[in-house]
Amino acid sequence: MTISMAADSLMCSRKTIRKLLIDENLDYESKKAPHSYPHKLEKNVEDAIVAYHKKHGYGPDMIKLNGPFDHSTSTIYRILNDHNLVNKRKRRYKKSLLVRKHRKKLKAFEKWQLDTKYLTDIPNLVGPIYQGIVPKYEYTLRDMATGTTFIGYGLRERSVKDSCSFIALSLYHMQLHGLDTHYVTIQSDNGSEFLGNIDKKDRYEIEKVIEDKFNATFRTIPIRRPRFNSHVESFHGRVEYESYDRISIRRLNSFSKKMANFMFNWNTVRKSLKYKKTPEKIACEYGYQMKKCFYKFPILFYDTITSAESNPIFSPGHYLPDEVNV
Repeated sequence: MTISMAADSLMCSRKTIRKLLIDENLDYESKKAPHSYPHKLEKNVEDAIVAYHKKHGYGPDMIKLNGPFDHSTSTIYRILNDHNLVNKRKRRYKKSLLVRKHRKKLKAFEKWQLDTKYLTDIPNLVGPIYQGIVPKYEYTLRDMATGTTFIGYGLRERSVKDSCSFIALSLYHMQLHGLDTHYVTIQSDNGSEFLGNIDKKDRYEIEKVIEDKFNATFRTIPIRRPRFNSHVESFHGRVEYESYDRISIRRLNSFSKKMANFMFNWNTVRKSLKYKKTPEKIACEYGYQMKKCFYKFPILFYDTITSAESNPIFSPGHYLPDEVNV
């Protein structure tokens, strides 16, 4: 190896290489390093920055802005990094692995995600919506473990009453098919169609329905964090592409029948690309041998139902197929 090649590999000058060759005991790394640190912080100052970070969880910028420290953000970052306190942002694929690991711990039909979807921004449905033959809103409830999905609609509006009707019928549907709703958790966002007034001091109406009438659990995700409901959001993307963009209807009844067929196919025939299985097959692997009628959830328009007490749709077992023994 020539002197120039050695200088390039060590990223130093050729003069330094010649010095190293003359004096074999010369330590290049120690020679390169600085011999003094005139601006090095005292240990008690570093400990104070570390303690402030552990107390508040702030990063370098927030520590400089809110803390009693005059040091630069780069200095604060170096201190946090030396103490392994810098939170490195996880790559997307690592987040997916963590989510998948969490989902494997879930049991079937125990954690469901609830959300609504606007249909007014789908070009294929805009005309029928304003003709009154297609609903404007979709209510969606999806199981995180199996992918089993129930849907309902709001023809012209969405409200807390309609959300409560949809979730009550969904939980009642589970009970009729032998599921213990005591172990069921419903998770939704903070939309007004679920909570009404978010500043309400009393319990929300949907919370009363879920917890008092069905002994289930209701939770909300943090505000402006739609990724916490990513499972149901994924369904919204697929149903738009696979159904709403392709459907052709002339009457409201026709829309209901086509969506009922689509949802039954989704739950029992269509295999997901990730798991290569249908929701029904995944449920069987969890030990749930559900009847086919469990996956035939009724397609209803909840804002056209006047009241749950007076409407026969909500009488026990009225909407179910004949093969179910109530």
